Amino acid sequence: MKFGALLYLGLASACTSPDYGTPTAATDITAEHVGGFTATPNIDGVHIVGANANYTQSGRTGANTVTAENLKAIIGALEDIKFLDLDPTYDSCNTPASDAPTGHLQATLTAGTNEVHFYTGCNGGMFDKLDRLEATILDKSGYTNWTLLDQ
Repeated sequence: MKFGALLYLGLASACTSPDYGTPTAATDITAEHVGGFTATPNIDGVHIVGANANYTQSGRTGANTVTAENLKAIIGALEDIKFLDLDPTYDSCNTPASDAPTGHLQATLTAGTNEVHFYTGCNGGMFDKLDRLEATILDKSGYTNWTLLDQ
């Protein structure tokens, strides 16, 4: 009987996601694209420090405050992909699209820090997971809506 209870507890803990903590003033999250088919250096994306988001797109900049609810959703998305355990680079696939930018994701959280670079010209597996994570960060930070504003 004790063995069954121990086995159950072990399985229950193995299925839970890691706890990356709650947002703090030191929370630092970046999601951006670097390069691509362009003659000049190009960096587009968001950099969040605490609740302050700074946006860059095609040379223009903006800023916004990210709600606590959206910051928690971003941290939850990082937990779901186990971001702190990912390799630093994902840049190799069978049929890459040419001249696509490199994705750059970085997070400093209560639980740790990691930085991941990935080629956006690849798809499938981890590339799709990184694309979804990036989309969540861009959406929840307000970047996606900001890019739709009149330029």
